[in-house]
Amino acid sequence: MNRTTTLRCSALLLVSLTLSSCSQMGIYWPIRQGPGGPPGQPGTEASVSVTISTGEARRLAVNYGLTGMRSLPPGIRRNLARGKPLPPGIARQMVPGRMLADLPVVPDHEWRIAGRDLVLIALGTLVVVEILQNVFE
Repeated sequence: MNRTTTLRCSALLLVSLTLSSCSQMGIYWPIRQGPGGPPGQPGTEASVSVTISTGEARRLAVNYGLTGMRSLPPGIRRNLARGKPLPPGIARQMVPGRMLADLPVVPDHEWRIAGRDLVLIALGTLVVVEILQNVFE
């Protein structure tokens, strides 16, 4: 091994030992969830409350003729979860303007259609905030 490789290995070993020691002592670094800070603080995805139920959203979809959508493939559907980023390659559509006008407005968030589901995502991080399942069934 040359000197550069030895130094890199030593640095990685030191970092892993430090992290291991900190976790054994109960010291953890906070994980930020977006631009607002830790979960539960204003401005983060965790503090958004949605004021529409799945049933109400389903009623809107039926009224606007937006039913009969195909569901997502099982592998992608499993990866679509609240608090996680949108899975890459997911086929998502914009909600048509007439239905969008009847959905609650959430600042810095956007409603999207993902298969049969109505999904609220945070614009800055593309993290899924809410999933209303089978709205467009």
